[in-house]
Amino acid sequence: MKKLFLLTALGLSSVYCMTMLTSCTKHETKTVINNDTTFIIQRDTIVVVDAKNPITGTWAGTYGVTGGSITDTSAYVFYISTANRIVTQSSPGGEFATGTWALSGTNFTALTTGVYGTSGLKQSITATYDSTAGTLIGTYQNAGTSTSGYFNLKRVE
Repeated sequence: MKKLFLLTALGLSSVYCMTMLTSCTKHETKTVINNDTTFIIQRDTIVVVDAKNPITGTWAGTYGVTGGSITDTSAYVFYISTANRIVTQSSPGGEFATGTWALSGTNFTALTTGVYGTSGLKQSITATYDSTAGTLIGTYQNAGTSTSGYFNLKRVE
């Protein structure tokens, strides 16, 4: 009986030691980017690294028509929401449009439809987003016309 007890104790001790030696101690880190927010997942902890200038918010600056020039009176504003909705407003004239936007890395795109001033006008927007500098620099194209232009926006809130 004593031998059986010793063999059982020795066997259990061996199994315990083997389990301790082969247990997983790997610390895998995974990085996930959603729009402009980076999530770093380390083991069972999620660390959120926000962009210095998130894409959502108000962006203001100037715009011009290709072949024309930007003047102080050619203001352009984007109101970008978290629900992937965008409202654009330009002046002079106070035209505004609504639509949807997407961000893939630094590539920003939006499709809008005029609501006031240019009612029904569809416009495609592409830009480069720089979260560090807080800039959105790009171009727009009016659908069905040869009118296109460029803009330079800075995040204001």
